[in-house]
Amino acid sequence: MTSGCFHGKDGLEADLAACFELFSKAAQGGGKYGQYQLGMVVVRQCGEEMLRNRVKAPKWYELAAAQGHAVSMFHIGGIYEAGGLGVDQDLNASFDWLNKASKVGRAKHSAL
Repeated sequence: MTSGCFHGKDGLEADLAACFELFSKAAQGGGKYGQYQLGMVVVRQCGEEMLRNRVKAPKWYELAAAQGHAVSMFHIGGIYEAGGLGVDQDLNASFDWLNKASKVGRAKHSAL
């Protein structure tokens, strides 16, 4: 269901509002994958209400990153690099997050 509502797979049309509801529950439950996916959904949504949610994306990415989710770390690094989504541009913070993502990613792959 999750990839179907997000990407429009498995005979489902993409429904970002449904994804928002689904991933909100998972994220609030503390799951790092739900937190990451919620960050992705709020970045991609449009419309007045959803634009207000976009500034919450870094929060969800940071919660997932705190649990070791390397892709979230990468996204936070990109947000700090460019600035936006309620975050000021900070190249030092960007470097730190991207470096963390690289270390976590390498450790994960070397353990395989």
